[in-house]
Amino acid sequence: MVSLRCLDPTPGLMIALAGCFCCFSGAACGVDARDLESATGGAANPWEDDGPDAGSTLGCVLDQDCPSGLVCRSSQCLSPDDFRPPEIEAPPVTAKPIGTRAHLFALGRTSDHVLIIDPTDLTIIPVPVPAEPVQMAPLAGREAVAVLSHEGRALSVVDATETETETEPSLAIVPLPRRASALSISPDGRFAAVYVPESISPDDGAEGLVAFVRTEGLGLSSSSSSSSSSSSASALEVAAGYRITNIFYQTDPGGRARRAIILSKDEATVVDLDLVDAVFSGTSTVTAFEDLGRLPLPEAFADVIGREAVGAQSSGLVLLRSFATPGLAVIDPVGMTIEVLDLPSVATDLDIAPDGRFAALALRGAGQVALVHLSPLSGSGPLSPPATITYVPITDALPGQVEIASDGRALAVFSTEDDRERFLMLDLETYAVRVYDRLQKKIRQVTLAPTSTTAVVIHAPEPDSTVADPYERAVDQAEGYSMVDLGSGSTQLKRTGTLVPETLVFSASSKFGAITLRDPTGSNHRVESINLGTLITRSFLLGAPPEFADAFRGNDDRFWITETHVAGRLGILDPTTNTLRTLTGYQLNAEIER
Repeated sequence: MVSLRCLDPTPGLMIALAGCFCCFSGAACGVDARDLESATGGAANPWEDDGPDAGSTLGCVLDQDCPSGLVCRSSQCLSPDDFRPPEIEAPPVTAKPIGTRAHLFALGRTSDHVLIIDPTDLTIIPVPVPAEPVQMAPLAGREAVAVLSHEGRALSVVDATETETETEPSLAIVPLPRRASALSISPDGRFAAVYVPESISPDDGAEGLVAFVRTEGLGLSSSSSSSSSSSSASALEVAAGYRITNIFYQTDPGGRARRAIILSKDEATVVDLDLVDAVFSGTSTVTAFEDLGRLPLPEAFADVIGREAVGAQSSGLVLLRSFATPGLAVIDPVGMTIEVLDLPSVATDLDIAPDGRFAALALRGAGQVALVHLSPLSGSGPLSPPATITYVPITDALPGQVEIASDGRALAVFSTEDDRERFLMLDLETYAVRVYDRLQKKIRQVTLAPTSTTAVVIHAPEPDSTVADPYERAVDQAEGYSMVDLGSGSTQLKRTGTLVPETLVFSASSKFGAITLRDPTGSNHRVESINLGTLITRSFLLGAPPEFADAFRGNDDRFWITETHVAGRLGILDPTTNTLRTLTGYQLNAEIER
């Protein structure tokens, strides 16, 4: 969701910026990069602003200065439903390094290497890869990553799996026909898809092309030497339209990926992955891809920066909401149909249940949450006619955003535009609503822990608070976050002063959380561990601004944090022992400090 606003509408020199007008008055201007990243699947944002005021907003003069369907009022782009700004959604957790059960994989910034780091003893093994590695992704069920090299035009698989006969990492390299900047891996790890995302200009002849590589078996220590070797595997190119934004997958009940759904600006292309497998196996030919099925998107959903897309992995259904049109588009990759469901107002947020059984939409203008029940695929359309939609009225809070719990039994309802310091939990079996109103500050984001028993609320500061009580005024003005026990309703506030909460992640064991805090004016950067049972936090000083953070996989309590350090700096946080071990200089591959 994109929030557009000029922070200081004082008359002055107006400059055109990315199709909108912004005040040249020293005020921060910029589209919320987090909103566009969420809406475009993490693609680069043409209005990106990484400064201290990132997350601010752009102003407007006329309606045409706003994304299609929004209107300009008082220098703000507003929803015509309720004349409020679009919701500000939290950024997705996108971690450039990859943490597996036993290793941390990091890209070398100044050298063309993948660095394999042992989180126990902090030893490092550098593995050379083709020039300019730009993205990594984990391969399911393996201690391995796929690495995309832009300038080297290659996809590499680095495997650190240890066997009785192999203890050194192995490397397999697949040449690519063209340079690519984005990497997608099928949920079962069998295939990689590489492409140029919609915000980057492709090389001549590369517009809308997706190259598939079969990664199954590549780089396995048991089947290849530990030294770098060129694989005999090749890449299969598929034409998939103009300005690719997302790739989704459909899996069968056993978890095997069956189809890839490639979403471009105005089309959806469905690729049969069994057919791709047959081409790589030599039992079919590339001529089978001459007549790929393409589905034209309805005009209201053909705006790259004016929509949000989510996918249901089990069914393959892809859902699109428009930022300005009251409707939901449902793409069925089996029946090759698109159905548009009318809604009473513009949906300001969209989430889908982990098992794909239903989707939830926040209808802020109508004061409702819509639950769309998704029937199993039959090949004749995604939804049983008439489509089953349940509308739940929400009166105790503004329904601007929704987040479904990991068990699919409840969802959180809140809004960044609601002055009331509260959020709701909606029981999806009884439709009962419970209000959580013991918060002390306004809401920026609500995140449900994997156990669905705790919520972490990141707050928005109110620097202009005029509350008479000086203590309460200081609380309003500070940054901070709260832990909420969803059973008892107990709330624990953690003020962070001027430190801005950024990345929030949860451990694989679901016992702990970790949140990074950035100091916008000094060097007091921190990471804090959160005990989700006791609601007690512990703070650890970082030597540099936090960059990325995530949890190790498996039944593990540990987290890793990288920092913006010229030589590379990372920390391993263990909340069970309350220790943060730091490694400085890992990008140099020498003179390591511990």
